[in-house]
Amino acid sequence: MIERVPIRSSFLCCCLPFFLPFCQAGETTIKLPQVKVSREVPGSFYADVAAIYAKYEFYAEAAKLYRQAISLERDKEKIAKYKIDLGQALEATGSENDKAQARRVWDELARDPNPVISAEAKLHIAATLLRTGDTKGALAGFEEIAIENPVEAFRRGAASQIEAILKQAGTKNQKIAEYLQRFAANPENEALLSLIINLQHDNPSAKVETLKAAVAAKAGKPELQERLGAALIEAGDIAEAEKVLSALAGNFPEYQQSANALLARAALKKNDSATAKKKILESAATMPDGYRKSLHLSREFLKLQLADAAEEQARAAISAADNEALKAAASMELADALFRQRKFTEAKSLLDPLAAQNAWQGLQARAQEILSQIGQSK
Repeated sequence: MIERVPIRSSFLCCCLPFFLPFCQAGETTIKLPQVKVSREVPGSFYADVAAIYAKYEFYAEAAKLYRQAISLERDKEKIAKYKIDLGQALEATGSENDKAQARRVWDELARDPNPVISAEAKLHIAATLLRTGDTKGALAGFEEIAIENPVEAFRRGAASQIEAILKQAGTKNQKIAEYLQRFAANPENEALLSLIINLQHDNPSAKVETLKAAVAAKAGKPELQERLGAALIEAGDIAEAEKVLSALAGNFPEYQQSANALLARAALKKNDSATAKKKILESAATMPDGYRKSLHLSREFLKLQLADAAEEQARAAISAADNEALKAAASMELADALFRQRKFTEAKSLLDPLAAQNAWQGLQARAQEILSQIGQSK
């Protein structure tokens, strides 16, 4: 079966060898061959072809292939993934009938016991409600994900959507106050607390007050003390942050590393680089001496723009490296530290071979980026 669809140049550039027999000179449509179903071919094949069709906006054709993939697949997780892709393709065709079919797909997947699959579906349902003008329904849907889903990435995404809705309605502060009342009644709901904190990202002092109340309600739970210390630094209350974080490091040994790292940030807010370096060293006090510790310290110093201390630790890591991969990783940190101190010649001597090799692509990309910055700095 042959079906005519509009030609898209980007699609033809990708798939020209396959589709050339179906083109005729001067035409603005292309004859797309119907992919036949074979029980001997795995469902993943049809899903892969469907993904290519969807990428180039042949959504109706992609939906047909996703249905074929679903009918052939036996793995439940893959079936759910293909159904998500099917729903997206159906929504994108522009047909009201297809959109209704997509909603039925989302409704089915929203009941899936897998929290990743159900959250994906619920996000689509809420987004659809928002597009169709049901703001109240959309807000309720995003709230359910932000407060009940165990996956942090989905909670953050839902919180972002909630903030956009509340800002547009001019009710953000009112809604935060409502959430705070709900949290006061149930301080065990840490997901609700995270939603409040996410919504207060642009109001550091309010975030501090929320976390103080949370610490008091939960009898000084250490992870909340850590978040409070970070919020105090953000709000500029360095003295109080140092008090909270010092107590955290003293009372909970397992939090010494993170507390000291935050104390280093607090010290830098006072332009006290000597104390910042001391606190970073203290944060790694329990790590055994050697390559791993030196590399860790180098990276921690770089996060705080303490390039001279990072250089020292990176050189120590290179000396302790016992294979080429470890040496390359440490050399990258050294090159970065040298670059930040404008020691371009030595930095380039390390970066050039890292940028030329392709065994470690992450290092290669980072080296190429820094070499580009060196070229712009001269």
